[in-house]
Amino acid sequence: MVWPAGQTREFTPQQKLTLNYARSMTGAFGVTVNGVSLKVPSDTRPGVSQELVITRDNYKQYAQ
Repeated sequence: MVWPAGQTREFTPQQKLTLNYARSMTGAFGVTVNGVSLKVPSDTRPGVSQELVITRDNYKQYAQ
């Protein structure tokens, strides 16, 4: 799913939420889980697609 800049989406996943994004977009979006702002990790290798898998067990490791 792709949505325009400036819009927000709310998800209620049962198991996990997987976000795929371009490395160049790492700073262009924010993720908040249960009121906790997450730091979106980025890989510094050129041409590498990014993937962030968020679960109820691991989301705190990305907390800012």
